[in-house]
Amino acid sequence: MAPESASAPGPGAAVDFQYCWRQFEMMIQNYRGDDPLEPWDWFIQYVEPQLPPTEKDLLVSVFEKLVQNFMNDKRYSNDPRFVNYVLKLINCSTTPLEFFDYMHGQGIGTKSAVFFLAWAEELEMKGKVSMADSVFHRGIENSAQPLEMLLHQYQ
Repeated sequence: MAPESASAPGPGAAVDFQYCWRQFEMMIQNYRGDDPLEPWDWFIQYVEPQLPPTEKDLLVSVFEKLVQNFMNDKRYSNDPRFVNYVLKLINCSTTPLEFFDYMHGQGIGTKSAVFFLAWAEELEMKGKVSMADSVFHRGIENSAQPLEMLLHQYQ
């Protein structure tokens, strides 16, 4: 739940990212629930649409911290929220293919069709069609969900 002091600014108002970050840090320190990814998800969903385009790079550090905090927590390896933030971080990377390989090697996204689709698309954009085909096959073999999405895109 959002603290009252972090209520959404009115239309056209700028977000004070540093203030929001301090509020968020207090929130995660005091969090006692069973889903520690929840406050991170809330924070990003609150801040991301409100940041001006010139400040979107502030989110990269948030994505990095989030991935570092949850990468070794196996219950989040295929959590759609976590995989989504991993993909956002990969999209900001200068070496996305290496990042995909690394994340997959760490067990991240191994059951996520969205992860395999994004990886295959990146390979295709780089002209590595046979490697993209291999990634599709890996996702299908892993029964990545939703499998229908993966099969549809593969055809």
